[in-house]
Amino acid sequence: MIDPNKPLVDPLSEQMQANLVDPDAATQERIANLAIVGEALNETYGEENQDYGTDFFLAKEALKKFKEGIEKLNLQPRSKKGMLDLISYLEEKIQKRMDNSESSVQ
Repeated sequence: MIDPNKPLVDPLSEQMQANLVDPDAATQERIANLAIVGEALNETYGEENQDYGTDFFLAKEALKKFKEGIEKLNLQPRSKKGMLDLISYLEEKIQKRMDNSESSVQ
């Protein structure tokens, strides 16, 4: 039975989708690389998951590619500095996770 109080189409969702902008290919690549970093840092590793290093090495490489993409952009100085600071912070987080996972394997 169809609930008259719940429309089949969500007007808010349609409105939000109408405001979306498709990124260009370079932006898609940068975001895909940053997504790899986010996924790797979001993972929780435990004894049952012995696949420690692979995700972090991939994340480290993806972050390097992301940084290269950011450095090509003509950004305002504060934006560029903020992005490079964020990249530096993420590099430290990845390295710390790599170090922790290596020490827990030994």
